[in-house]
Amino acid sequence: MSYHRAVISPDAATKLEYYKSVLEQWSASLYELDEHATYRLLAAGDMYGVTGERANHIVASAPLLWSWMGLLRERIELVDELVEASSVFNNKTAEIDLLLTGKNLVVRRLGLTNELLSHVRGYLEKEADYGDLDEIDTNCDGLIELFRAVYDPVRAVVAQVDAVWRDLMPRIDAATTTLDRAKAVSGRLDTIVPEVVMAAQRLEAVRASVSDDPLSLSEKVGPDLDRLVAAAARATGELEQSHGTLSDDLANADSLLAELRVLRARAAAAYSEAEAKVIPEGKLIRVPSTAVIDGQNGLSHQSRRFRSLEEGTTGWKDARTLVDEWKRSAHRLRDQLEKALRANATPLAQRADMRSLLGAYRVKASMIPNLPGEIADIGQRAHDELYTAPTNLSRARELMDQFASELNTYGGGS
Repeated sequence: MSYHRAVISPDAATKLEYYKSVLEQWSASLYELDEHATYRLLAAGDMYGVTGERANHIVASAPLLWSWMGLLRERIELVDELVEASSVFNNKTAEIDLLLTGKNLVVRRLGLTNELLSHVRGYLEKEADYGDLDEIDTNCDGLIELFRAVYDPVRAVVAQVDAVWRDLMPRIDAATTTLDRAKAVSGRLDTIVPEVVMAAQRLEAVRASVSDDPLSLSEKVGPDLDRLVAAAARATGELEQSHGTLSDDLANADSLLAELRVLRARAAAAYSEAEAKVIPEGKLIRVPSTAVIDGQNGLSHQSRRFRSLEEGTTGWKDARTLVDEWKRSAHRLRDQLEKALRANATPLAQRADMRSLLGAYRVKASMIPNLPGEIADIGQRAHDELYTAPTNLSRARELMDQFASELNTYGGGS
């Protein structure tokens, strides 16, 4: 939209358009947040322990964002009304400038916890702005900074919890399937398998923690659970060694099935996340359904044919052929899933690397005196691209390269 200079100054017009674009971004971000399943669970306040301590007071502040968005919308609507009412003979540019730049937006401290006030301290212009007063008097820019100070931690804690669930839930589902089969085997053979008991206990502990306190779990939990489940599968397979000449392959088949379930689930989770969050530079690889492993004619079903052939019968050669064909299919599937996992996980890793690198670039930029605003704007555009879903990785990389080049040129090298 263009404005007549006699009605609104060029600087004010620029600010007004900027605030309108910010309002659109806020609206999209808040609606997306409200629809996020992980946010809804956190907002219910049912988390305990580490997650409760870190997330509850942060997520509890999220409703304030809607009221702040309402304040900004009201201010924009008021300015638009003044612009429409202004003319060469009824000049209101001074009032418009005051509404856009003056400290006349009142944010009540009601709902701002001590933790939140401590967090946003650096975003307010002066410490005295929020001393012991019941209200914070700020302008549109200050309101934007305040919004970011609250929204960024909310988005971060939701992403942290979501990352834990995305990593562990496929592992838990895969472990449940494998251990159910292991328990059935040990029960049929009337034998207690310590590895199965240990893996089952660990699975239940992880299942409880991932529901109530996911942030208490370390990054080692998933791999450790995989290791225990794989050990249980191997032990269960070894138990069957005394029941036929094909027992070794049966043990390896169970272990390989467990590995394939975990690998397929992780590759599928990586595909879903990458498809939602990035526009990759290459192609994502779709992952076969669970039916290829546990379907009616999947690898697990095919492996049952081995068990139907008893040791010492004349059909052992046929069994050998079946096992060899099955292993070739399983290894081909494993190679396919490993390739898919690498391809699907790479775009998110690239985005994370660029985010870290951008942080370093912006630190460097802050140390360069009198850095032109055009260069800082490149960094901001790179930030917006990297922190807006879906991220266009090609565009983000171009902006990063441009930002680095400009910093090196203006700052005299790295």
